[in-house]
Amino acid sequence: MKSNKVEITKIIEADAKGLYSTSMMKMPTTVKGFKQVVMQNFKLADGFEKLSGVGFYEIGKALLKAKEELKHDFGNLKKELAKEGLHEKKQERYMMVANSDVVKDYYNKLPPEFTTWLKLTQLQNKMISQNKSDQFDDSMKQLINPKMVWKDVSDHFKLNVPSTKKRRDHYETHYISVDWSKKVHKKDKKLVMQLEKDLKQLLKKYKFATLKRTTNASGGYVYDQVIDFVKDKVLEDDTVSTTKKVKRPTYSNKKRSY
Repeated sequence: MKSNKVEITKIIEADAKGLYSTSMMKMPTTVKGFKQVVMQNFKLADGFEKLSGVGFYEIGKALLKAKEELKHDFGNLKKELAKEGLHEKKQERYMMVANSDVVKDYYNKLPPEFTTWLKLTQLQNKMISQNKSDQFDDSMKQLINPKMVWKDVSDHFKLNVPSTKKRRDHYETHYISVDWSKKVHKKDKKLVMQLEKDLKQLLKKYKFATLKRTTNASGGYVYDQVIDFVKDKVLEDDTVSTTKKVKRPTYSNKKRSY
C-alpha cells in the first residue's frame, strides 16, 4: 500500500505511473475480477477530476487577488504563467468562475465538476444581461445539489431545444446593376452585343435573377437605348447645322456704274 505522501508527490509531478494498475495478480480472470480492476482505476481517476475543480477555483481566486494587488504588473504575471503552461484563456476562465455569484452562493452544494461551475457562470452572466437574474436565482434554489448534472440545468432552461422562431425561406430583393456611366461609342458595338448575350446566358442559368431596366429622365429604358444606339447603322451628322441661315447684305468697295 503506497503512502499518501508518495501519491501526492506523483500527482504534483504529473506522474501517473504507479498510481494506476491493471495487474490481475491473485485475481480470477472473470467478469467480477476485471470489474474490480477497472473500477479501482476509475474511482481513482474520477476522484482526481473532482478534486481538480476546487483547485481551478482557488487558482481563480489567487489571480483575482493578484490583479487587485499588482495593478499594471498583472499583465506580466499572466505572461509568465502562460510560459509555464497556464494559458491566458484558462486564467480568464478560472477568474470568471472564482468571481461568480452562483459559485460563491452555492459553493458547498455544487457538484464537483468544474465544467458545470463554468457553464453555470456563463449562463448566469447571460441571463443577467437579459434582465432575468431573478429567474436564474429562483431556478438555482430548486436545482443546485451535489448530484446535479448539467443536463438538469439544460433541460430546465430548455437550452438544447431547437428554436421555434420561423426562419425566412427567402431573401429580400437586391440588385446588381450595369453602370452605363462611361461613354459608349459606335465602335463598341461588338462588346455591347457580347455583353447582352452574356447577360441573357447568365439570367438563363440563374433562374432567381432578372434583368431590371432603369429609366432615364425622358422615361426610356437606358439599357434598350444603348443597344439601339450601337445597332443603328445610320449616324447622325452632328456637323450639319439645322438652323436656317439668314442671308445678310454684302458690301463691295468697287465703284458703282450708272
